[in-house]
Amino acid sequence: MKILVTGSSGQLGSVTVNHLKKHGHMVYGIDIATADTTDELLDIADKDKVLAVYKGFDAIIHTAALHGKHYELGFSREAFVYNNITGTLNLLNACAQNGIKKFLYISTTSIYGDAMVNPDRAVWIDEQLREQPRDIYDITKQSAEQLCRDFFYKEGLQTSVYRVARFLPEDDNLMLNHRLYRGLDPRDGAEALRLALDIYFEQFEIFNISSGSPFVR
Repeated sequence: MKILVTGSSGQLGSVTVNHLKKHGHMVYGIDIATADTTDELLDIADKDKVLAVYKGFDAIIHTAALHGKHYELGFSREAFVYNNITGTLNLLNACAQNGIKKFLYISTTSIYGDAMVNPDRAVWIDEQLREQPRDIYDITKQSAEQLCRDFFYKEGLQTSVYRVARFLPEDDNLMLNHRLYRGLDPRDGAEALRLALDIYFEQFEIFNISSGSPFVR
């Protein structure tokens, strides 16, 4: 399968590129930053350039985004909308116009926001938890998910959403604590995306991708 990966210089994107190549896929990476896993520097918010490069692929895996760390660094709301919503819309339109059949969108479990916090009890985080976005990052990721839903039903594009759990660069103790309930090894995320490439969905689907928890309800 010929696959284009956006955000191919990022943590999940780069792992995904290498993982797919090991399994025999032809992979082309784009990003605004250089890396061994990136073939072309391209801003997904540039509509014309996106349309030109998105030809001849079987599937798109869209990992590129402004993240929560960018919110903490003071990036504007306009920047988040421009990259996370307009950029995603450009990619979806390019898929529809170029006959690309499959689009895997990487979202985030951060979208559950305030719903993950309860002063009286632990919160079980799964796809049935109601989203309660806390900031512009969560809001734009939620909006992009709905764009994917719209293209699934109105354009017949096989879009699906993967809300990945936390995998920030942090000390081992904090990382392990998060992996007890909402953390992810990017290698597991890449494998989930590889498996998803072979699935045909009868309806629009959203999945949480996270490490298994030792706890039960």
